[in-house]
Amino acid sequence: MFNVIEVCIAQILLFRFYEKTRFSAYQKLTLRNLEIQKMAELDKLTGLYNREKLDNVLDKLLAMSALKSNTKSTHSATNISKSSSLDSSVIHSNQTDNMTINDTEKSVTSEYPISIAIIDIDHFKRINDNHGHLIGDKVLCELANLLQGQMRNDDLLARWGGEEFVMVLPNTTLADATELSERLRLHIAQHNIQDMALTISLGIAQYGQDDSAYSLLDRADKALYQAKFRGRNCVAVA
Repeated sequence: MFNVIEVCIAQILLFRFYEKTRFSAYQKLTLRNLEIQKMAELDKLTGLYNREKLDNVLDKLLAMSALKSNTKSTHSATNISKSSSLDSSVIHSNQTDNMTINDTEKSVTSEYPISIAIIDIDHFKRINDNHGHLIGDKVLCELANLLQGQMRNDDLLARWGGEEFVMVLPNTTLADATELSERLRLHIAQHNIQDMALTISLGIAQYGQDDSAYSLLDRADKALYQAKFRGRNCVAVA
């Protein structure tokens, strides 16, 4: 009897040890997978999100905005049609409906605004040429920290490539994005980075009904070139 009891206890202890070991291994594997996923989303130099993460987030934001816009536009158009059919005094109902639907689409766009800003370091090539690429890397890292410190909770900052960064600004109109970008430009101009006075140029665009992620970025990029054409250290709007 005692032998049987001892064997049962040993089996229970072995089973509990096995389960604890397996749970610990699963935990470590989960944490490791999260670390790998995080590393895949980050720019190795600056620690900001990389371009792949930027593309994924922007695509999801635009899809959500478009879905909300279509849902509200359809709902508004249905209500308009009902109210127009009940009002027998309206003669040009079709024209009125179309005008109101267009106004609704514009209001939806402004109700769920998404703006982006592309940031470029002015004359960054001179830094690499005069001080070396290692100093240039330090400049990028310090600038990334300064920019990140000015982001709001819902904003996303990513390195787009080279000396260019992209801000994704949810729930932000073009006017608010312009004001935010101007404050950011002044903030950077007031700080020395690696004992150098640096400035940035910014191009801004707001998501429209016909935009894709590509066209939105393209419009912001063209606005950035306008800022450079104007002499740099300024903000241009698409």
